[in-house]
Amino acid sequence: MGIIGFNAPWKKTNEFHTFATMMRDWTKIGLLSLLLLFSYVAEAKDLRRILRAIEKGDYPRTMELIETSLAEQAINPGVKYILADLMTVDSLPIYNIDSARIRIREAMEDYAVATYDQLEELSKNGIGIKDLEWLDARVEDLHHDRAQDEHSVEAFERFMELYPLSVRVRGFVRSRDSLVWLAVEPQYQVGQYRQFLDTYPKSHLFDQVSTAYDSLLFFTETATDKLEDYRRFLDQYPRTPYRERTERTIFERMTASNDIEGIEAFTVAYDNPALDIRAYDIGFHLDESFDYSGHPRMDSLLRVVRQDRRPLAPVLINDKFHFMNSVGAKIRGVSFERIPDEYLCGNISGDVLIGLGATGGVYNRLGTEIFRGNVLEAKDLGLGVLLVRGGGNRLVHKSGFTIWEGFQDAEVVGNRWIKLQQDGKYGLISISGYPVTSFKYDDIWTEGAFWIFEREDLLAVYTIDRIVEELYDSALELEFKFDDIEMYRDTLAIGFRGDRECLLDKNLEFLIPWGEHQVSPGAPYHYSRTEQGYRLHGPVGEPRDLSYYTELQDTDAWMALRSDTSWLLLDKAMADSGFIAVDSAHLVGNRNALIKDAGQELLLSTSGDTLVITEDQRVTTLQPLEAGTPARFLLIADRRRQQVFSVDGELLFEGEYQEIKPLNDSLFVLKERGKLGVIDYNGKQVVSQRYEALQVADGMIFLLRDGKIGGYDLRKEKAFANRYEARLERMGPYYFTALNGRKGLIDDDERVILPFEYQDIKAFNDTIYWVRDNGQWSLFNLETREPILEEVTRFDPLGEQGMVLFYGSDGYGILQRDAEVELDASFNSIQNVGSASDPILFVEEYSQTADFYVITYLNAAGERLGSFGYRPNDFERVICED
Repeated sequence: MGIIGFNAPWKKTNEFHTFATMMRDWTKIGLLSLLLLFSYVAEAKDLRRILRAIEKGDYPRTMELIETSLAEQAINPGVKYILADLMTVDSLPIYNIDSARIRIREAMEDYAVATYDQLEELSKNGIGIKDLEWLDARVEDLHHDRAQDEHSVEAFERFMELYPLSVRVRGFVRSRDSLVWLAVEPQYQVGQYRQFLDTYPKSHLFDQVSTAYDSLLFFTETATDKLEDYRRFLDQYPRTPYRERTERTIFERMTASNDIEGIEAFTVAYDNPALDIRAYDIGFHLDESFDYSGHPRMDSLLRVVRQDRRPLAPVLINDKFHFMNSVGAKIRGVSFERIPDEYLCGNISGDVLIGLGATGGVYNRLGTEIFRGNVLEAKDLGLGVLLVRGGGNRLVHKSGFTIWEGFQDAEVVGNRWIKLQQDGKYGLISISGYPVTSFKYDDIWTEGAFWIFEREDLLAVYTIDRIVEELYDSALELEFKFDDIEMYRDTLAIGFRGDRECLLDKNLEFLIPWGEHQVSPGAPYHYSRTEQGYRLHGPVGEPRDLSYYTELQDTDAWMALRSDTSWLLLDKAMADSGFIAVDSAHLVGNRNALIKDAGQELLLSTSGDTLVITEDQRVTTLQPLEAGTPARFLLIADRRRQQVFSVDGELLFEGEYQEIKPLNDSLFVLKERGKLGVIDYNGKQVVSQRYEALQVADGMIFLLRDGKIGGYDLRKEKAFANRYEARLERMGPYYFTALNGRKGLIDDDERVILPFEYQDIKAFNDTIYWVRDNGQWSLFNLETREPILEEVTRFDPLGEQGMVLFYGSDGYGILQRDAEVELDASFNSIQNVGSASDPILFVEEYSQTADFYVITYLNAAGERLGSFGYRPNDFERVICED
């Protein structure tokens, strides 16, 4: 409702009298209010007439007088003021706060230019500038209330347009922006978010919307989760707040294949120091050929490359274990309260050092910390990855960053990815920690060129190239369609499912499609077998042979096929020439084919030679007796004569033999009248035919005759008489054998070097030998014919330097390679805790009186590296129990 004049009594009522015919909504109290108003108004003609009309309840007359007054007098602040006030009364037909705003503004403008008489008349009627300003504020209140009630963007903007200087504008701006954002946000349209930011750059929601815009833009542009989309997004929006996240994703994807090419490509394409260091660190431990010259911390890498690789031995000093090499130098900054038990036995040759327990950790040989914390076990998986158990399992890279935490087990598979077990299922991750696959497989392994994934007793088969290709594009999706897989020469795979089989090449192309047949790989043709017979399948890109064959023979050099009407023969070395038709074919060994053609029987070789086989001849292959020697000979024999050919068809020798067998690739055993002998491939006699049994091993032929053993040294071409009771065994420049139940040494002329009077003989070097008699060993010098050392219970080589550890009556001692006694047999124990090539000797002395142990460490040269004293409890911590 409008109120005319803030200081007039009639302004305080909210009711008006109703007009008799037109103003049912005017209340009596409203009319009385108007009358009260004009009781204070001076005797102005227009105002009095308007008052009288209102007093009579004559609304048409009131409006007519107002219109007349306004028409007659352009500058008319009082009437315009009354009209504006009437327009704020929501029960009047002229209620219109927009018009009221216009009228009160006109009234205020008129007031500013009104004459002295007009102002005096207004004053006499109780109307001043304060009344106009109050009504103007009242109208603003009504506009504010209307905007609040409508609570729409249009209403708020209309108010701000009408009252741009109002103190309420700031609140309506916030309300307007909030309403706009409330409508825009659920649409998740990048364009709408961008439009909001461009339209309302000073909005209180700008930062919030900007954050939402950046987020929506990132997830929209990379929704396919492909590497190329992340790279394109970064190219188009280099200032995105998601740059770090995007570069990390790109880094993980580009390095996910765990190959040097992807790592190098990232360092070239992106200037991200932290990720570049990570990439270089991965590459450095992944491949020795990796060029790490651009590493920001190249100096530290060079130190790792040049670090001392000599074996280390643990040394207990002041209740902590330190690590010492064979020159006595210790690794600085590395000490542990506990170490793995295997460290106590030495040969610590890896590039990391492990400490166990709550205060344990993993360090490299430079003393650089890789991991510190609770360690129960640490295992080097390869590729620069360590599996650390203790307080939860974790994978740690040797450069110091954690790859993954919270899993059951891990191992490197195929020297490419890390197979991780989580919640009982397996998946693959990269060294950078990117999940190459999800964790949903029962097992993952490699066979030949193939990667095998098992799930619910079904297998999926993939290759490195296919995995990498799909890995860059999106998540790996596998097809499980095999019950089992069988490898062929590492590059072909036979797939099984139910009664069906197929053949795949290393690119997962079908060489033989699925079918109810048995698959056999071959070259240049693969083949399958069903009840109907054999069917050929050509190489990739060639049509398969749809014919069926009743018989198929296949070797490395030939393939023979039999149909119902003919035989076909293929020389694989001339596969382009195709099959030739023959009357019959039989493949002999790997290199020859026996055929009948045009009434003749012919033996074909891969050299192109052809032998005519007569009716009374038979062709067989000869398999050498010596294990591991392939069949390289053919025998063509009739009733009387044998001919021995090479597989290339060359005649080696012939003769009349009862039996002939290859001994190896150059010697043959002949049997005549039950006696055995040996000839070479030229037919020359090597061993005469007079022996009952014959064997060959280690370049020696062992010959049995009349219960005695003789021999023939193939290397020296020396024969030995049949007089010995054991095989002849080379020992240095001599031969070790037995006679009359005792052991001795002879030379190649069968002269006795050591008499046959010992239980056993072992070589120390070419002139010094261990001999055992009555359970005791002595070291005997052949040149002086005198013993060097006696009463030795046992001895063992100590490293590769020629040193020998021996045990005498009073303890352990050491012999140098020249048989000089380095340490006499007086020590409780001597162990090599270094390596075979670089020994570190752990020498133990014990004082029973003092109950005290002294441990001295020596190197291969006998140099003292250090001595340390221990009470029994500490000694138990350092002793190797193996």
